Amino acid sequence: GCTFWVATKQFRTRDCTNCTFYLHCHTEPIIETSTDIRFAPFAAEYPGVAAHFAEAKFNPERNFWSAIYDFSGRADGANWRFQPLEDCEVLSASFVDCPNDVPQAVAPPLTQELLTAAPPRSEEGSGHSVANVPQPRPPPPPVPRPGRGPRRRCVDDSEDA
Repeated sequence: GCTFWVATKQFRTRDCTNCTFYLHCHTEPIIETSTDIRFAPFAAEYPGVAAHFAEAKFNPERNFWSAIYDFSGRADGANWRFQPLEDCEVLSASFVDCPNDVPQAVAPPLTQELLTAAPPRSEEGSGHSVANVPQPRPPPPPVPRPGRGPRRRCVDDSEDA
Protein backbone atom coordinates (compact mmCIF):
# COMPACT_ATOMS: atom_id res chain seq x y z
CA GLY A 1 0.00 0.00 0.00
CA CYS A 2 0.89 3.66 -0.28
CA THR A 3 1.10 6.26 2.48
CA PHE A 4 0.46 9.96 1.92
CA TRP A 5 0.74 13.06 4.10
CA VAL A 6 -1.55 15.69 2.56
CA ALA A 7 -2.55 19.24 3.56
CA THR A 8 -5.14 20.62 1.17
CA LYS A 9 -8.22 22.78 0.93
CA GLN A 10 -10.15 20.04 -0.86
CA PHE A 11 -9.48 16.29 -1.00
CA ARG A 12 -11.05 13.92 -3.49
CA THR A 13 -9.81 10.48 -4.46
CA ARG A 14 -11.15 7.70 -6.63
CA ASP A 15 -10.26 4.05 -7.28
CA CYS A 16 -7.76 3.79 -4.43
CA THR A 17 -7.02 0.52 -2.67
CA ASN A 18 -4.87 -0.11 0.40
CA CYS A 19 -3.81 3.49 1.05
CA THR A 20 -3.18 5.47 4.23
CA PHE A 21 -3.79 9.22 4.28
CA TYR A 22 -2.60 11.56 7.03
CA LEU A 23 -4.86 14.42 6.12
CA HIS A 24 -5.42 18.09 6.83
CA CYS A 25 -8.44 19.24 4.85
CA HIS A 26 -10.59 22.37 5.00
CA THR A 27 -13.64 20.66 3.52
CA GLU A 28 -15.15 17.22 3.91
CA PRO A 29 -12.88 14.71 2.13
CA ILE A 30 -14.49 12.69 -0.63
CA ILE A 31 -13.70 9.13 -1.64
CA GLU A 32 -15.25 7.15 -4.45
CA THR A 33 -14.96 3.52 -5.58
CA SER A 34 -12.13 2.99 -3.11
CA THR A 35 -11.54 0.18 -0.61
CA ASP A 36 -9.26 -0.47 2.35
CA ILE A 37 -8.55 3.24 2.83
CA ARG A 38 -7.21 4.40 6.19
CA PHE A 39 -7.32 7.96 7.55
CA ALA A 40 -5.62 9.81 10.38
CA PRO A 41 -5.04 13.51 11.03
CA PHE A 42 -2.09 15.25 9.38
CA ALA A 43 1.07 14.30 11.30
CA ALA A 44 4.07 15.78 9.53
CA GLU A 45 6.80 18.15 10.59
CA TYR A 46 9.45 19.90 8.56
CA PRO A 47 11.23 23.27 8.51
CA GLY A 48 8.83 25.89 7.20
CA VAL A 49 5.56 24.00 7.65
CA ALA A 50 4.13 26.77 9.85
CA ALA A 51 4.85 29.36 7.13
CA HIS A 52 3.29 27.10 4.50
CA PHE A 53 0.12 26.69 6.59
CA ALA A 54 -0.05 30.46 7.19
CA GLU A 55 0.42 31.24 3.48
CA ALA A 56 -2.34 28.77 2.58
CA LYS A 57 -4.56 30.19 5.35
CA PHE A 58 -4.86 26.74 6.95
CA ASN A 59 -6.04 26.62 10.55
CA PRO A 60 -4.25 23.61 12.13
CA GLU A 61 -7.03 23.34 14.74
CA ARG A 62 -9.84 23.05 12.15
CA ASN A 63 -9.36 19.83 10.24
CA PHE A 64 -12.11 17.84 8.52
CA TRP A 65 -9.87 14.76 8.08
CA SER A 66 -12.51 12.36 9.47
CA ALA A 67 -15.64 13.88 7.91
CA ILE A 68 -15.39 11.48 4.97
CA TYR A 69 -18.11 11.43 2.32
CA ASP A 70 -18.08 8.23 0.27
CA PHE A 71 -19.88 8.47 -3.08
CA SER A 72 -19.84 4.66 -3.22
CA GLY A 73 -20.97 4.15 0.37
CA ARG A 74 -22.50 0.79 1.36
CA ALA A 75 -25.16 0.14 3.96
CA ASP A 76 -23.23 -2.92 5.25
CA GLY A 77 -20.05 -1.03 6.23
CA ALA A 78 -17.62 1.74 5.44
CA ASN A 79 -15.04 1.57 2.66
CA TRP A 80 -12.58 3.36 4.92
CA ARG A 81 -11.37 3.13 8.50
CA PHE A 82 -9.41 5.02 11.11
CA GLN A 83 -5.70 4.23 11.20
CA PRO A 84 -5.01 2.73 14.67
CA LEU A 85 -2.69 4.89 16.77
CA GLU A 86 -0.13 2.07 17.06
CA ASP A 87 0.06 1.92 13.25
CA CYS A 88 0.33 5.70 12.77
CA GLU A 89 3.51 7.44 11.69
CA VAL A 90 4.65 11.02 12.20
CA LEU A 91 6.64 12.15 9.17
CA SER A 92 9.70 14.19 10.18
CA ALA A 93 11.52 15.71 7.19
CA SER A 94 14.78 17.61 7.17
CA PHE A 95 16.72 19.23 4.36
CA VAL A 96 20.44 18.72 3.75
CA ASP A 97 20.99 22.31 2.62
CA CYS A 98 19.37 23.62 5.82
CA PRO A 99 21.08 21.69 8.64
CA ASN A 100 20.18 24.31 11.27
CA ASP A 101 16.49 24.34 10.38
CA VAL A 102 14.73 22.03 12.79
CA PRO A 103 11.52 20.25 11.73
CA GLN A 104 8.49 21.93 13.29
CA ALA A 105 4.94 20.71 13.70
CA VAL A 106 1.74 22.72 13.29
CA ALA A 107 -0.89 20.06 13.83
CA PRO A 108 -1.98 18.90 17.27
CA PRO A 109 -0.07 15.83 18.53
CA LEU A 110 -1.46 12.54 17.25
CA THR A 111 -3.34 10.91 20.13
CA GLN A 112 -6.14 8.40 20.64
CA GLU A 113 -8.39 11.29 21.66
CA LEU A 114 -7.71 13.07 18.37
CA LEU A 115 -8.38 9.88 16.39
CA THR A 116 -11.74 9.36 18.11
CA ALA A 117 -12.94 13.00 18.23
CA ALA A 118 -16.03 13.92 16.24
CA PRO A 119 -15.29 15.90 13.09
CA PRO A 120 -15.92 19.64 13.26
CA ARG A 121 -19.24 20.92 11.96
CA SER A 122 -19.07 22.31 8.46
CA GLU A 123 -20.60 25.71 7.82
CA GLU A 124 -21.07 24.61 4.21
CA GLY A 125 -23.21 21.60 5.10
CA SER A 126 -22.41 17.95 4.67
CA GLY A 127 -21.52 16.33 1.37
CA HIS A 128 -24.70 15.41 -0.44
CA SER A 129 -25.53 13.83 -3.73
CA VAL A 130 -28.74 13.41 -5.67
CA ALA A 131 -28.87 9.74 -4.65
CA ASN A 132 -29.33 8.61 -1.06
CA VAL A 133 -25.87 7.09 -0.55
CA PRO A 134 -25.36 5.32 2.81
CA GLN A 135 -22.60 6.89 4.93
CA PRO A 136 -21.73 4.41 7.68
CA ARG A 137 -18.84 5.48 9.89
CA PRO A 138 -16.30 2.83 10.75
CA PRO A 139 -15.83 1.80 14.37
CA PRO A 140 -13.31 3.82 16.36
CA PRO A 141 -9.73 2.60 16.27
CA PRO A 142 -8.69 0.19 19.02
CA VAL A 143 -7.18 1.61 22.18
CA PRO A 144 -3.39 1.31 21.94
CA ARG A 145 -1.46 -0.91 24.31
CA PRO A 146 0.14 0.95 27.24
CA GLY A 147 3.19 2.92 26.18
CA ARG A 148 2.44 2.49 22.47
CA GLY A 149 1.80 5.33 20.07
CA PRO A 150 2.75 6.63 16.67
CA ARG A 151 6.15 5.83 15.20
CA ARG A 152 8.41 8.49 13.72
CA ARG A 153 9.45 8.23 10.06
CA CYS A 154 12.51 10.42 9.53
CA VAL A 155 13.43 11.40 5.97
CA ASP A 156 15.73 13.90 4.31
CA ASP A 157 16.41 15.06 0.79
CA SER A 158 19.92 13.62 0.46
CA GLU A 159 20.73 11.81 -2.77
CA ASP A 160 21.05 8.43 -1.06
CA ALA A 161 17.76 8.76 0.83
